[in-house]
Amino acid sequence: MTDYRSFPGLPGSILIVLATIITTFIVGFLFNQIDHASGIGLTETELLGITNTVSIGFVTIMGWYFTGRRFSEVFSLQKPKLLESLSIVLTCIGFTILISEIDNVFSLLVPKPDFILDMLNRLFSDNDLVGTAIALMIVAPFTEEFLFRGLIFDGLKRNYSFRTAALLTALLFGILHLNPWQFLGASVVGYYFAWLVAKTGSVAQPILAHMVFNGFPILVKHGFQIKIEGYTGESMANGLLQPIWLDILGIVIMVFGMLISITLFRQRSKLSED
Repeated sequence: MTDYRSFPGLPGSILIVLATIITTFIVGFLFNQIDHASGIGLTETELLGITNTVSIGFVTIMGWYFTGRRFSEVFSLQKPKLLESLSIVLTCIGFTILISEIDNVFSLLVPKPDFILDMLNRLFSDNDLVGTAIALMIVAPFTEEFLFRGLIFDGLKRNYSFRTAALLTALLFGILHLNPWQFLGASVVGYYFAWLVAKTGSVAQPILAHMVFNGFPILVKHGFQIKIEGYTGESMANGLLQPIWLDILGIVIMVFGMLISITLFRQRSKLSED
């Protein structure tokens, strides 16, 4: 039964995202000033990780308080099933390739400004690999999934249908990234992450998916030492496209992973009905 009194609905979710953006800017500014005054010398990615942990964590906790619901109701965590996890990993590997190419094509139509290119190249540079890995593969998946697929999606699905709740959550997730080049990709995977919550009843699998989505390009570049134009970070520039073979491979991997996931989720559903 739909409960239109559940927080957060759409207005509350918009306020939460705005609060997250404002809090992130304030916390980031404060930590940057503290770093300069103390002479600690934190790297850009270290500051990013600390800022996002504090700001998103604070907003998530405050938002949960206003729901009036138990922690386990809003942030359901269940032990992931191995085969489901493997299928999700496959799907997300394919997703990273396809979303990267969609971003490349969009950048041909609407070129990224220099400050965006500089930010992305610094983020994927060799200067602070550990900080980058922590910020993108640990901090972002946990903080953003608890906020969006936990707090926000839990509230929206109590007020709207799954499709509406998932779409609104995905769009708000894209908006949080504050630039049109990341908006499209973030929105697409954001819908997929919400689908995972609906199928598994847990934010654990979206966290895993988010880790793979952010981390696989880093693994390809720094772990496998493979450089692919248009995909790995050192080649981020307007007008670059990935090789066709990589796009085809991405489609095959994503479809294969999705088919396995759908089969496993159907089996899960049948078992729960018995």
